[in-house]
Amino acid sequence: MNLPLKRYFDKSLSSSWWKQLLCLAGILVVFFIPSLLFALFCTDFKIHDAVEVYMDPGNFSSKVNAMYVDGCVPEGHCANPDHDAVINFERNKNFRYWAFLITAFAGAAAFAGVLISMCGNYVQQRVGKYRKGHVRYDFRNHTVILGCNDMVPTLIRQIVGDEKEKFKGMIVLMTSHDVEAVREQLFTDLDVKEQDKIVLVHGNRLSAEDLKNICVSKAKRIYLIGEDDDIDHDTLNINSLGIIAKQIPENRKIGCVTYLRNRSTFALFQTSDIMNEVKKKIDFQPFNFDETWARKLFVNCESKVNGINYPSLDRDGIDKDSDKYVHLIIVGMTQMGVMLGMEAAHICHFPNFITKRRKTKITFIDENADAEMKFLVGANNRFFENCRYKYRYKNHEVRSNPNNDFLDVMFEFFKGNIGNEWIRGYIEECANNDREILTIASCMDDTAKSLAAGLYLPDAVYDKGLSVDGRKEKDEVVVLVRQNTSAELLNIIKKGNAKYRKYRNVYPFGMLNDGCELDETLTRWAKRINYLYCVFDDLGGAPSLYPDDVVDGEWNGCSVSDKWSNIYNAMTIPTKLRSVGVDYKSLICRSLTEEEIGPLAEVEHNRWNVERLLMGYRPVTEKESDEIEKSIAEGGSLKKDYKNRLKAHYDIRPFADLRDDKNGKNVNRYDFGMTKGIIDIIKN
Repeated sequence: MNLPLKRYFDKSLSSSWWKQLLCLAGILVVFFIPSLLFALFCTDFKIHDAVEVYMDPGNFSSKVNAMYVDGCVPEGHCANPDHDAVINFERNKNFRYWAFLITAFAGAAAFAGVLISMCGNYVQQRVGKYRKGHVRYDFRNHTVILGCNDMVPTLIRQIVGDEKEKFKGMIVLMTSHDVEAVREQLFTDLDVKEQDKIVLVHGNRLSAEDLKNICVSKAKRIYLIGEDDDIDHDTLNINSLGIIAKQIPENRKIGCVTYLRNRSTFALFQTSDIMNEVKKKIDFQPFNFDETWARKLFVNCESKVNGINYPSLDRDGIDKDSDKYVHLIIVGMTQMGVMLGMEAAHICHFPNFITKRRKTKITFIDENADAEMKFLVGANNRFFENCRYKYRYKNHEVRSNPNNDFLDVMFEFFKGNIGNEWIRGYIEECANNDREILTIASCMDDTAKSLAAGLYLPDAVYDKGLSVDGRKEKDEVVVLVRQNTSAELLNIIKKGNAKYRKYRNVYPFGMLNDGCELDETLTRWAKRINYLYCVFDDLGGAPSLYPDDVVDGEWNGCSVSDKWSNIYNAMTIPTKLRSVGVDYKSLICRSLTEEEIGPLAEVEHNRWNVERLLMGYRPVTEKESDEIEKSIAEGGSLKKDYKNRLKAHYDIRPFADLRDDKNGKNVNRYDFGMTKGIIDIIKN
């Protein structure tokens, strides 16, 4: 029995009692119809005779005798006894075959209780196995989800897509939890067509046997999610990767989207490559819930699942002549809060830093800001050695003294909560500062506290940007409030009929039902950026065409850290284009002018400086710089050696101080080339 038929059989039996009864009746009919046809065509039995004998085998002899008593001989036969005997003999000969079949089945009918019991037991066992996830099928070209949490329903909807009928294959979800409970919970969030694409299987992602049972080696894509109650979630997922890789044949490579719950683990795998034996067979694609939401807020500026459009941090863009700067205040140094801050540092780079030295400001407010600051600074020591930051508690303030001051971002750490008068005074001051484009994100883990923090800020936060008669006068403050489960409460608060709505610019984010993003646009941009750098020197500039097969081949050869470098580059494309008045979502993007390319090339290098420092690289010392320059003049490779061995990068420096490489050309040509190629990168 093939897979669709077997699955339909199991699903039908497990759904309702009448389908089970229908199935059992079908089995009996399969036996009855052939014997009935034989009786009608091979004997003189009428249909009612055959049914009577079938239903009551003991009535066989009386029925035969009744047909051949005097007066019941068929018309046309003579009354000659010898002739009648011959006819009866021939008929009895036919009846012997029919009698044999009837008697054989009658014998089975005598044991009907046993037959029905056996069938019933089989049906019950099969139904039980299906409901508990113990059935096994020969899956092929399917999608595998290992583990289950609140993100999975949204993930399934994205995999199936809007045109459900056109989705081919199946989604096999394996969980170590009770399958019946998982099914009940999962199916409440999915429609019937989405449910029909899913097979639930009980198993452990660390069991080679369980992975083999779901044919993981034949899957077209794997989503390694894990379970909500895992004690050491990230370690278990990484261990599972190794077990999966052992089952994949040498000639296959399967993409595996792997959920890493902790920010520190996720950051580690942004700079460290996965094991070689895994990398050969698995396209490792780590994702983190908090990072995904940071991308939704600051890059995509939307939550498709919840139907929310978010204002960008720079709103309509910051050009080279603007006096304004982005200020992001984060209440709560939780994993989500820290991730938002660090992602903003990656993204918020603008041309007015070049012309007016306007820096992006990122402020953390937390009751344990001193301890959290030490941990963050220690984990990113290379970055904070070169970044301005300050710590403040009431009137006590400590400022850092970086070795250089060439970065276009700065940080603040305030110890306290938004109930403290001095912090409320600071927030009010920021809201009234016309140079600031202010966004406040309430990121506390407790939903109630996060909501309170977002709704009870100083009135200046909600009043900015709207006059008494309802006309917009200046930039409004955007307030982001973390909500773990649903956005409905804040949506209800936001909606109203009055012209003045206090909470019109308060937006929910962080909902668990939208934690996995399958949009391939950003990845496609990143692949093309990588390809641009690969062929730049050979072509003498940026390519005009990006053949998918070649682009993918170059991408597959990248290290994890290089992939993330290209991804972070791609994430800033919307921000860069907004700063020169280009809408990246329009179908036709105009070409950039030479006057625009110059500042944006410097913006790209400023972004790259921050990215490299956050990935653990450091600038070279003066002594190392002299040694590298000597090596370059002699055709040596000391620059590359320092980068790989010491993570000391010769090019981490101000744009104006960039120098020639071994080819005798200034390395800023890559920044110019990347900027010139932006429009071609995002086409189609």
